[in-house]
Amino acid sequence: MISLKDYKAIPSGTSQFPIEFIQQCGALVLDEREETITIGVAKTSDWSLLKDIERYHKAGVENKFTFVEIDNGELASFVFNLVTEQVASMKSRINESDLDGELLDQLANNAPIINLVNGIILDAVRCGASDIHFERQRSKAIVRYRLDGVLQLAREFPTNIFPSISTRIKILSSLNILEQRRPQDGRFSVAHAQRSLDIRVSVVPTATGESLVLRILNIAEEPLTLFQLGLMPRQQQLLVDAIKKRQGIILMTGPTGSGKTTTLNAMIAAMNDGEKKIITIEDPVEFHISGVDQIQTNDDIGLSFSTILRRVLRQDPDVIMVGEIRDIDTAQLSIRASMTGHLVLSSLHTNNAVSTVHRLLDMDISPHFLAAVLQIICAQRLVRKLCTTCKTEVKNQQDRSRFLAEYKKLGFPVPSSNVSLFTADPNGCSACLGRGYKGRMAIMEIVPIDQEMRTLIESQIDQKSMEDYLRESGHPSLAYNALETVRVGMTSFEEVSQLILSGL
Repeated sequence: MISLKDYKAIPSGTSQFPIEFIQQCGALVLDEREETITIGVAKTSDWSLLKDIERYHKAGVENKFTFVEIDNGELASFVFNLVTEQVASMKSRINESDLDGELLDQLANNAPIINLVNGIILDAVRCGASDIHFERQRSKAIVRYRLDGVLQLAREFPTNIFPSISTRIKILSSLNILEQRRPQDGRFSVAHAQRSLDIRVSVVPTATGESLVLRILNIAEEPLTLFQLGLMPRQQQLLVDAIKKRQGIILMTGPTGSGKTTTLNAMIAAMNDGEKKIITIEDPVEFHISGVDQIQTNDDIGLSFSTILRRVLRQDPDVIMVGEIRDIDTAQLSIRASMTGHLVLSSLHTNNAVSTVHRLLDMDISPHFLAAVLQIICAQRLVRKLCTTCKTEVKNQQDRSRFLAEYKKLGFPVPSSNVSLFTADPNGCSACLGRGYKGRMAIMEIVPIDQEMRTLIESQIDQKSMEDYLRESGHPSLAYNALETVRVGMTSFEEVSQLILSGL
């Protein structure tokens, strides 16, 4: 891979591709001589793109093309610098006090602002970000990306061009560009690398202006399979056995952003054999699955989870996925559907698997009905995976002792004291963009509802007694499974301590 720093005088003006082409195709003219043109491409394996670039450049037959691979991050920074220069030329004539609807619209549709917004979105996509945060502060405006669940500063720019950027995003999302006092929600789609990305937009007024959050939804991608979730073999088998049931309810629990929807979609995809009528009710639809009827909720027109659920029961479904149980009505309808010959999958926001039972009992669900239909409860969290290129072994004995003490606290056998632990390199490397972590994995606790658990549910026994039963029966808890991923070197003790152990 070639670094852009190796080229001191990258062609500009008419000798360079337009910014729009660079952003869309990930290609850049690095050097142009009489007989040779060197072009940097972020994806050298795309032969059709290379041919398009040759045709676009319209070089004579005497010219020889040389394609070299360049880093996505370096390309994005190069484009951003070009756009910043364009924006700098216009920022001096922007006076926020003079901005009205017509002028805002003109500025938002200027090429520099269009390129800036497009560049930020494409850069975020290339970095693997799940969200983009545009935030106006008192002295500056910033852009942050959520990468592997953690917000990181990506860009800073002057406050006086923030209204133009905000307006540009509102125009793309079909929102009111003059409304700055009330929250607004919208969405738009962008094309990238021969697939469509759905962008969900949330605009909220703040004390210093506005905050815009763009959630990137990969609607053209296939959902992960059960075997791509990174689960242990026993956990995979428990999920496979659960989705073979003809009726009952399967529940995913965990906080927002813990990957519940991804796991639910993996189970739906595994059941999608063409012999079942599968209907999902989601907010939003994150993955399009061929052969599955997927319904988007819309509270503005009365399409809530419970309203849609009442209707889909008349569609003769075999499997129903309710994206989230948010209220008593949806909970009761889901239980009722699972009792009448349907397999229902859904999620709740609870801290662990056992607390899900008591949350549903608090929603006036009959303990006898719940014990009869509940098949399996899965509690899930997401943790960052250590970068396999730069992870370093833990040498501090105190850190190792803290790790082993957690096993003792859980009552499970303690690993050997000479077990190798790893942590993230504070400086990272080029493979992980300097973060020390690359990608995320699911940590899961799966509680199959056996006869003893059904008896405990029917007697409405307290949560601690249920947890004691699971521990005495050797059931691996969420905390134990998290420690096991540390023991095998997939993540760090710091990561699971912060995201899992501290919250249990």
